[in-house]
Parts: sequence; C-alpha cells; structure tokens
Amino acid sequence: MKLLATITALALFSGTVAYAAGPHSHADKPLHGGVVAEARDIDFELVAQKDKLRLYMRDHGKKVDVSNATATLTLLNGADKQEVALVPQG
Repeated sequence: MKLLATITALALFSGTVAYAAGPHSHADKPLHGGVVAEARDIDFELVAQKDKLRLYMRDHGKKVDVSNATATLTLLNGADKQEVALVPQG
C-alpha cells in the first residue's frame, strides 16, 4: 500500500515517475523512514504512520518550499478509493 500511495502522490506532481531504484535515479535513501521516489529531479518521500501521512520533498538534498502547494493523495484498497488532501506544515 505504501508504494501504491507513493506512485499516486507522485503522479499528481508529474506525469513521469522514476523510482528510487530505477536506472536513471541517484537512489536517495529515505531520511524519515518512508518510501522514496524521484520525479523531475525532486525526491518525494512518503511516510505512512498509523494516523497520518507525510510527504517530504527534496531538490538535490535541499528542502522544497511547499508553503503555497496543494496536493491530493489517492488511496486505493481493492475497489475502495479514498482521496486525502495534503496540506503544507512548518
């Protein structure tokens, strides 16, 4: 489910997704215990916890300013679909 959520979240930001283990990525490791994927030189790390989801973004190791960003995460579980709004924090 974490990988599917990551793929869905990244699809909202970019039409092309390269996975961290893919041939063209620099294989960044998670800094927050999540799943990392890369799209357009931005590393996305999705961290799923019991009661919350966090999406961290880095551009060549530097935090990305998401203060004006909006995103929707689509969670799929079989035929069930749930959409969750992601809001900037910090």
